[in-house]
Formats: sequence, C-alpha cells, structure tokens
Amino acid sequence: MSRPHADEIRIDHLSKRAYIYVRQSTLQQVRRNRESTLRQYDLQQRALELGWSGELIEVIDDDLGQSGTDAQRSGFQHLVAEVGMGRVGGVFSLGASRLARNNAAWHRLLELCAMTHTLIIDEQAIYNPRDFNDRLLLGLQGLFGEAELHILRDRLLKGRERKAARGELRITLPTGYVYDDQRNIVQDPDEQVREAIVFFFRQYEQLQSLMGVVRYFNEHGLRFPTRRGKGDREGEVVWVPLCRQRGQKILHNPTYAGAYAYGRTRSRRERQPDGGWVKHEVRLSPQEWSVLIRDHFPGYISWEQYEANQITLAANAPCRTDRRGPGPVRSGAALLVGVVRCGLCGKRMRVRYGSHGFSYVCTYARDKYGASSCQRIPNGSAVDDAIAQALLAALTPAQVRISLAVLEELEQQAAQIEQQWKLRLEQARYQAERARRQYNLVEPEHRLVARTLEAAWDEKLRALTHLEQEYERHRQRSSLRLESSQRAAIEALSEDLPRVWAADTTRNEERKQIVRLLLEKVTLKREEREVLVTLHWQTEAMTSLSVPLWRKRKRCRQTSPQVIGLMREMAVNHTDAETAEALNAKGHPSARGFSFTAERVAYLRRRYGIGEEHKRANSP
Repeated sequence: MSRPHADEIRIDHLSKRAYIYVRQSTLQQVRRNRESTLRQYDLQQRALELGWSGELIEVIDDDLGQSGTDAQRSGFQHLVAEVGMGRVGGVFSLGASRLARNNAAWHRLLELCAMTHTLIIDEQAIYNPRDFNDRLLLGLQGLFGEAELHILRDRLLKGRERKAARGELRITLPTGYVYDDQRNIVQDPDEQVREAIVFFFRQYEQLQSLMGVVRYFNEHGLRFPTRRGKGDREGEVVWVPLCRQRGQKILHNPTYAGAYAYGRTRSRRERQPDGGWVKHEVRLSPQEWSVLIRDHFPGYISWEQYEANQITLAANAPCRTDRRGPGPVRSGAALLVGVVRCGLCGKRMRVRYGSHGFSYVCTYARDKYGASSCQRIPNGSAVDDAIAQALLAALTPAQVRISLAVLEELEQQAAQIEQQWKLRLEQARYQAERARRQYNLVEPEHRLVARTLEAAWDEKLRALTHLEQEYERHRQRSSLRLESSQRAAIEALSEDLPRVWAADTTRNEERKQIVRLLLEKVTLKREEREVLVTLHWQTEAMTSLSVPLWRKRKRCRQTSPQVIGLMREMAVNHTDAETAEALNAKGHPSARGFSFTAERVAYLRRRYGIGEEHKRANSP
C-alpha cells in the first residue's frame, strides 16, 4: 500500500494551516503520563520539517483530560469545523485513538478530510484520505482504537471484580466507618458518631417509620453526623439536622449491617445520534449484587435487621390499595388505617375525612377498572369505638406488664437522648479547650497569629455556650426523669387502661401502633342496617362484631328539649351572648357537641320561634 511521502506534499497543503491535536483521556494521565503529552507537542517540530511555516502551525489542546469517546469535545469540534471550511492542510496526531475513540466521529473526520484534500499525519507516515489504500489503513486504525478501548475496559473490570470478590477493593464508606492503617474497614473511632448511628437504628426499630425518626431527632434538637467527601475539609465530621433523604440512604446501605457489597447498581450505556453516550443506572436487589460478603467487618445492626428494615420501607411506600404492608403510622383520627380490608373483595380500604367525621371506602375496583366502589362504611368512628373496646378487653390481663414496659422504654429513650447531648457537649468543650491551648502556645509578640487564634477561641466558646443553653432548654422542655411518687401514679393509672387509651396525652399514632401489634387485619362488610366486623388477631384467632349504622341525621343531631326550655326562659331579659355563656356554664353542648356562641343561640331562636311570643304579647 502506497502512502504519500514528504516530497509529495503539495504547495496548497503548505499554504493552509497545520493543526497539532493533543489529548489525554483523564486529568490523572495529564499529571502522570507527561512523556505521552510531550510526544504530542513535539509534532510541531515534525510539521516544521515537512515544510509548514511556524505561523501556520496551531496546537489544539482544549481536550486534555477528556475521553476520546466524547463527541462533544470542544477542541475536536473546532478541528472538524476548520477541516470542513477547507482551512487545514494537515492534521497531526499520534494516532487515530487520539483523535477519536468511536468510529462515528472518526469516519466523519475522514470524510471531511477527503472532501477538502486534507492530509492526516502521525510520527511515521502521511495519509491521504482520498486514496483507497490509505483510507483502508485509517479505517482499520479507527476500528482498532475503539476495540482497544473495550479490551482495556474489560480487562480492568475483570481485575476490579476479582479484587472485590475477595473484599479487598476499596469502596466509598458511609459515615460511621473509616479505613485503618492496614486498609481494613472499622467503625469510626469517634464515640459521638457511633452513638448517633446506633441511636438512629434503635429509634427506627421502635417506631417503624423513617419520618417518625426524623421528627423525633428534630423535635429533641439532635443532630446527625456526616463526613465531607470533597474539598479542603475532606473527611471532616459535620453535624447537621437529619432529613428523610439522609435516613433513606442509611437504611438502604448494607454496610451498616457489616456486609461488603459490590455491584449494587447496573449501568447501561446508550449511544446517542451525535456520537455521545448516555448512562442509565438501575438499582439491583441483593440477590443480583455481584459481591455480597456478610459479617465482613463489625456492623451496627445484624443482617436480619437490615432485611427487616427493607421490608418495612417497602411497606411504608406511598399509599396504594394493593400494597402488602400496613404502611406508616399517621396522625389521623381513623384507627384502622393500613389494616382494614374490604369484606367483599378483600382489598385495602381507604379513609375519607369530611366535616361530619370519616368513613372507610373501598376504591380498588374504581381505581383499577373504572367500576363503582365496592362499599362505603359511613360510621367509621363507631367501628373504631367497637374495635377499641375489644382491644381493651383483650389487654385487661396484661395491663400492669404493659404499663411497666412502656415506662421502662420511656426511661431508656430519655437516657439515650441524654447521652447524645452529653457527647455533643463533650466535643464542644474539647474544641474550646484545644483552641485555648493553641492560643496559649503562641508568642505574645506575634500579634498577627495571636489575634487569629483568639478569634477562633472566642468562636468556640460562643458555640459551647449556645449548645449548653440549648441543652438546658431541652432538659426543661422534655425531662423524663420520674420520681417515686410519679412512678406510683403512672402504675396506678395503668390499672385503668381505658382511661389511658382515652387520655388527651395519648396520641393517635400510639393507639394505631397498639392496633397493629395485636391485629393482623380487620375486614368490614356492610349489611342493610349494620356493619359486620371481623378481627383477625396476630395469634390467628378471629373475633366477629356487628356495629349498627347511623340513624337519620335529623334525629341524632336534634337539640335537647332542656336547652330549648332554658333559652325560652332567658330570651325575655338576656341577650344571645349572655344566654350562650349561661348554657356553657351549665355544661350543655350543642347538637353537634360544640359549645354555644351568640350566633348559634340566634340561629336556634329563629328556628324554634323563641322570642316571637313576647313580641306578639307586647304588640298593641
């Protein structure tokens, strides 16, 4: 195969520009592989030797540190544009792999060079893209360059996977883990960091809700650690408020279970029409991970607890009628959210809140097939009351044990929170003391350094004072230390569990948690005049109840005759506001259970004609 020699370069080639294209794939190669970069710059001397003048030689090194597979390289795009405009006589490069690592971009450049009579020149030869033999050689070089990239990548990936299979591949560690001097994975030596992570998992195990843990941390003024991954302060621990996204990453990370995991995601690359690549990442299940070595290093939780957390997270997904788990515990008034099932189709029922209470509705057929709803249970509060009575009756033999367990859990939580605050205070005192020692070590005459250290010391002291004030406010606001008299009062109250259930201090979330601990599910089936309720206990026992439907609204919301009589007596000499105040003082509620106001009294007077008889009697 013939190739043009230096004596075959024509005058029209030398009258145009000669472009020296310089590229390295990564910034690390730019810093370390200096010899390869210098060889590319030395092509300027080869251009001078072939006859180009110095003012017509131009170097394009905008793509240093960029991969040859990227078709959007600014330097390469500039070169292609200049060749297309017919301004280039020769393109100098070490080889085809420097110009492009994909055949689409490489052959596009060859087509333009052939159209504009542009030569391609390397260290050994000169190629004319218009010549068939040279074009065949250039095409093979481009094919080998792209194949070489795949071979090298496959070789590196195989070595990476073999190293990962032994658990020796260095991976990015989450907060709470570090590498020791022997490159082994160990728990963070900072006790405050370890205690915060342990406390997080304990709270999630108890609450079974990520947002519940996030609210608990923020309500009690607790912070969560994170390590900076980039910048000058890389590796530094920063304490920030806990958020939902942070909590999800912690719960989904198998590292906290002491497991070495590699290949948790699968990347898929697709070529774009412009020659570029788009990367798609897909998360895999633990069965599909490339490497999973359990108990490879000390964990904060067990692998069984990690799997249980994944099940809970999946069950707490946004509400769906076909969801398997009961979902997170919420603060609504409905007691059976997540455990109630339709007695006709067996699907999950939803809650509809309105101005007159709430109802349970089965919308599965409507949402999936556009059909009508199976059934609607209007008296949701009556169903909840019946189930609450059944639960209280079942809990009666174990009232004392339950109350003592709750009391012990409260004390444990108080101790854990107190420990978190003590660790934060200890860290703040250490930083203030360290700043003081640094200030004392500086020479008094060196005022430039002394002023800087003094300002840093003052800043640490202010932070310590602020943290101590926050701690004192926290102790005053949420102290859980119980005296012996208080403990006796709580134990006495536990003997009357219905009062505890109905107390204002008992939250709806706590009632629902009790329901889920005792009941697997509750099925509702509406009959003509009643609702058939079936309780499926966790012990696989079943209990059947019947709850009557509501009476007509007019009768059940009628104002009592006693209230109407009092209003007639007071309408002669009292205003509506005075009448409302007197009715509230005597403990008379309205038909809907609200307190009386002047507007409600005026409405009832007009409705029952109260006061009209006095007007007729006094009229002439």
